[in-house]
Amino acid sequence: MQPPQLPTLSEAAGAGGSNLPVRHWEASLRLRFVQQPWGTDLALREHKGPLRVQKPFYPEGRQVCHVYVLHPPGGLVQGDALRINVSVTAGAHALLTTPAAGKVYRSNLGQASQVVHAEVDEGGVLEWLPQETIVFSGARASLKTQIALAGAGKVMAWEIICLGRPAASETFDAGVCSFQFALHKDGVPLYIERNVFSGGADALAAVWGLGGLPAMGAFVAYPGTSQMLQAARERIGATAAAELCTATLVDQTLICRVLESDAGRARNRLVDLWSTLRPLCLNRPASPPRIWAT
Repeated sequence: MQPPQLPTLSEAAGAGGSNLPVRHWEASLRLRFVQQPWGTDLALREHKGPLRVQKPFYPEGRQVCHVYVLHPPGGLVQGDALRINVSVTAGAHALLTTPAAGKVYRSNLGQASQVVHAEVDEGGVLEWLPQETIVFSGARASLKTQIALAGAGKVMAWEIICLGRPAASETFDAGVCSFQFALHKDGVPLYIERNVFSGGADALAAVWGLGGLPAMGAFVAYPGTSQMLQAARERIGATAAAELCTATLVDQTLICRVLESDAGRARNRLVDLWSTLRPLCLNRPASPPRIWAT
C-alpha cells in the first residue's frame, strides 16, 4: 500500500488562502565511530540545525561508546526534516539512544519527516535504541530507519511508535503516519517493514490490524541464533503478560514484535528483551544507558 500523497507546504498554504510564512527546521547529524588502540572513538560529529550529540560516554569501558542524540525542540512540526547518518567502522562498537520520547505534533499543512541511515562495517557493532516516538492525532509523519551491515557486522536495534496519546485519552483519529524499518546485509534485505497508518482507519481497531493497541515496537538482532530465540521466548513467558509480544528467527535475523496499550509498556518490554539477548548476541552484559533512569 502506497502512502497517500500529501500537499507540499507551499501548496497547503496556498490552498488555505494564507500568506503567512511556514517556519520549520531542517536538521542533520553525521556521526562516525572508529576503533582506536584504546577503544571506540567518536571521530566525526557534524551537525546542522537543532540536532546534535554533546559528548560520548563510556559507562562500560572504552570499548563501547554511548551517545545520546539530542533534538532540543523536543518534537517535529509541519515541514521539519531530520536526517541522521551513523557510520560504525571496523571493530568499533556504538550504542545510540535518545534522552526522551520523540514527538510529532498535529499539522494542518505539511509533513514532518525523520530519516535514520546507519552503516556498520566488517566487525563493527551498532546498538540503535531510541526511546519511543509519539505521533499526535492530526500529525502527518514519515519515519524511516535503514541499517546496512557489511560482512561480520552486528546490530541490535529497535523502533517504537505510539499512535496518539493514551495517557491523555487521545486516539489517532486524524492524520497519517508512514513508518519504514529496514535491515540489509551486504546489499541483501534481511528485514523490511513498511506501514501506513491513517487516522481513524479500521485497521487501528480491527483484530486483523492493531486491535485497538496504539503502541508498537519492532526489535531486530543480527546475527541471531536458536539459543537467542529460545531465551527471548522464555523471557516473554516469564514476565507479566503483554498485550502481544512475539519472537521469531528468520535465517540469522531475530525479530521481536510487541503491541501494547501505551508506549512505556512497549519500551519496557523491549528493554527487557535487549537485556536478555545482549550477552548472547554481543557477549556483553546489559548496560542500560543512564539517561533511561531519569
